[in-house]
Parts: sequence; C-alpha cells; structure tokens
Amino acid sequence: CELDSRAANRELATSIGGEVRLAGQAVINTAPWSRKRSLGAELDEWLELGLNAFRVFPLWNGVDLGGAQMSEVLKLLAEKKLPLWIDYDSLWYNFSQLGQHEQRSINIGQINSLAKEYSDLPIVLVGANWNHHTALFQLLDEAPSVMVDSSLMQGFEAISYICSNWNRAV
Repeated sequence: CELDSRAANRELATSIGGEVRLAGQAVINTAPWSRKRSLGAELDEWLELGLNAFRVFPLWNGVDLGGAQMSEVLKLLAEKKLPLWIDYDSLWYNFSQLGQHEQRSINIGQINSLAKEYSDLPIVLVGANWNHHTALFQLLDEAPSVMVDSSLMQGFEAISYICSNWNRAV
C-alpha cells in the first residue's frame, strides 16, 4: 500500500479537512498501473478534495515523466496553471543508498523538453544539490517556466545567485 498514493492523498485531504492554513500536496504516482486507471480523473478528485499542489518523485516511484499516463496529468496541470513539484531524487535513503544522491538526479534534458512542450505548466524542482548547479543553471536559462524550491537547496550563495540571475527561487 506504500506505493498507492491514491489512498494517501485521500487521507491527507480528510486530515486537512479544509483548513486554510495548510496546503495539501498530492503525490502523483503511476503505480499501481491499470488500464482502467485515469490519472486525470484522480487529479480532478484531488482538486475537489482541496489538494491544490502536486508532487512527483520520478526516481523514488519510477515515474516516467514522458509516459502516456503522465501526459494526461501534465496537460491538465498546464491548463489550470497549477505547478508540478518534481524531486531531483528521493528524500529518504536506506544505508546502502547513502552517498548516491550526489550521482543521481532527474533527467534535466527531459525537464527541459517538458517545459517546452507544456509551456503553461509551472515546474518547481525540489532537492537540487551543489553538484547539480551547472545543469540547473543552463535549464533556468532555457526554460522560463522552471523554478527552484529553496527549502532544500544546497550550495554556497546558490539561492542568492538564482534570485539575482533568474528571480525563480520559491
């Protein structure tokens, strides 16, 4: 049940219960797969339940951002101009994975392609480390709809640099 984000999203919405000071963030996960499953219908349900932020963990959940299932979600989010928060890597590690976060990251080229294909989709990248900055800065040059979450940003004066050059740290 750990991979079934549907149950977790519904429980989160119920727990928040319309509290205006809490922003519910639904996790989008393509697992478990089913021909009858519609991520677009699920997105509509989550919006009705009051969840208005959406996050995906491509490496942790094995989500293919360029896959057919995700295209439905990306189109809907772009139409509604709702941001998609995309994690560079998993925020949780077991002991065998320690240190791997410095080598692993989302495919920046794929993010650039998504930003061009869905130009109305605000994309927020979460968890960028100092070793990702070169690729990240090039992406910010090329994709105006891409922003960086500053809460997990690592690197000496990286946030100041991003703000002074692109003004897209959130």
